[in-house]
Amino acid sequence: MMPSFADSSLEELQKQLTAEKERLDDMEKAVKDLTLRDGCEEQLEQLESRVEIEENRDVTEVRWRINKISETRRNLKKGEYVKSPHFSIARFPKKCSFHFYPKGDDFAEEGYVSLYLHLPSKRATVKRSLFVGKRKTARKEVTTDQPGESEIAVLSGEIDTKTDSVTVGVKDFEIVECHERLEQGKTVLEIS
Repeated sequence: MMPSFADSSLEELQKQLTAEKERLDDMEKAVKDLTLRDGCEEQLEQLESRVEIEENRDVTEVRWRINKISETRRNLKKGEYVKSPHFSIARFPKKCSFHFYPKGDDFAEEGYVSLYLHLPSKRATVKRSLFVGKRKTARKEVTTDQPGESEIAVLSGEIDTKTDSVTVGVKDFEIVECHERLEQGKTVLEIS
């Protein structure tokens, strides 16, 4: 007896159903793998952050060289800033950054530049000295809601004219109070 049209259609549908179940199983495995991988990537990021904090636990000075400073200053308005790459200092994670205002922030007198050090903690007290070129502020104790200096220097006197750059940064950085107790050393970190 010849198979009927209904029998062949049923067999075809069963094959398609089996193939779909296999595809679904493969997709479920892929989702589990992705979930596992995401968890591993998150753990890896946390581990990398811890390693970086440990590597930079003794960093007390960070210098950021800003190249093409004349062009940068020309292209920005008063109140606009350039932001440094993120970095780690002392035992703060790699979420620290400088904001440098080549024409000063909104409160600076004409001709002055402003420099701010942003830290990831909102409730820390630190001792530090900021600098622009050779102009350095006195070391003082500040909280993280006082991150910088509005009138730190006159830029024209601090530019390295050979390289058209200026180096800004923080020196003598020390954590006074924070959620974690941090140790200080005498290491310098340079970023560009």
